[in-house]
Amino acid sequence: MGCSLYLLISTTVDFDLSENNGEFKIRIDIDLQKQFQTIGGWGANSNFPSSKSNRDAARLIKGSKDYPRESGLRDRILDAAVLDLGLNKLLLGVNRFVEPDNDNSDSDKINMSAFEFSDLDHEIEEMILPFKKRVESRGEKMIFHLTYHDYRKSTPEWLKSPAEYAELAAAVIIHLREKYGFEPEYWGTINEPGPDNNWTPESVAECTIATGRRFKKEGIKSKIAGPDICNLRRISPFLDAYEQTEAKNYLGAATYHLYGSYNNINERIKIASFASKLGIPTSMTEWMLGKKLQIAEAIYYDLTIANSSEWNEYGLCWTNEDTKRAKIGGDFFLVNDEITDFELLPNGRYLKQFFARVRPGYKRIEATSSDTKIIKSTAFLSPEGKGVLILINSSSDEQLVRISGLPDSKYQVSYTSDSAHNAKLPGVESKKRFSFKVPSKSVVTFHAADSN
Repeated sequence: MGCSLYLLISTTVDFDLSENNGEFKIRIDIDLQKQFQTIGGWGANSNFPSSKSNRDAARLIKGSKDYPRESGLRDRILDAAVLDLGLNKLLLGVNRFVEPDNDNSDSDKINMSAFEFSDLDHEIEEMILPFKKRVESRGEKMIFHLTYHDYRKSTPEWLKSPAEYAELAAAVIIHLREKYGFEPEYWGTINEPGPDNNWTPESVAECTIATGRRFKKEGIKSKIAGPDICNLRRISPFLDAYEQTEAKNYLGAATYHLYGSYNNINERIKIASFASKLGIPTSMTEWMLGKKLQIAEAIYYDLTIANSSEWNEYGLCWTNEDTKRAKIGGDFFLVNDEITDFELLPNGRYLKQFFARVRPGYKRIEATSSDTKIIKSTAFLSPEGKGVLILINSSSDEQLVRISGLPDSKYQVSYTSDSAHNAKLPGVESKKRFSFKVPSKSVVTFHAADSN
């Protein structure tokens, strides 16, 4: 079976428009006038199994620059990712091997013949362009986020020069622009800077400045993103380095990964404050350690504390061969052992409660829960004024809540829990207020019946 199978089960809904609607424990109050960030989208790294991890899966799903793809599984996965799950963003890494040796001694003059783009072109043609076509078929814009990777300190000394680094970044984007007719929305300065690759706050800021200047010179519109720090607790020195230098003038998005502490509040506050000062969005660009309801709680904190406009799980798809990675569940889809089919993993099922109904262009609005330890709430308005409300019940008990302030409308309701995947519940109508029984350990989404 494909990944769009729905489990339909029934549950009890207590619907009451009166002021005194029973013994509700928790109030959800929505204020349409208090509006926050505009949602940009939802994404993943564009990684499919590689020839290194699983040669058969790589050949069958997306091929390589040396051998063609042999099945339609890639297309089915991309259909599920975009048209069912609701992704509109892909992240892709590039490394120093696009420029194996210094192209010349003058960083101001790019020698394109010295660059090696065949691996990048394969990823663009097999993944990015087909994904982009599907997103545009929905009437939306794809977000393409390209990031420089430096695993195990592979960057040579000459490339650590900010000017040489900026030349590489410009060459990659000019190549994409000339060959494929588009530029990435973002260029990430470095993936996960820190001791593992010797990228310091100062070097990140210096390369941001050099790249920003070079992009301006070349007429490149891509925005620079960073710092993409791995451990959220270590982000402060990088934000300080931006703020204390010219780098702040070139930064287009404040990005971070979620490792270290998924429920860290203080650093999220710092990120939101920093981005607000610069007038730029925030984006959580990688996490692969959350489990089920925990991942819903993590995105709640990112949306409501860090004011993230975009949110990305780790990867798009993987296979069972890497059992450790498969158990972590950091990818949206898992391909079966026969490499003939795939399934949406549990984390993806919980995230679908957000992604499928909160679309690019929606604004987050205030939704206050009277007890966030039990029920967490977040709400959104579409450009047409249609409402979406998402409730997370972290408790082991069903909770009766009173909801006030949603725009008047009939709402469709769905939920996900350990036993239900995007299951439908009886619809409700919002007129001033209503009460609702939220299933235990679940994420419930209310969306206007006449919205997308």
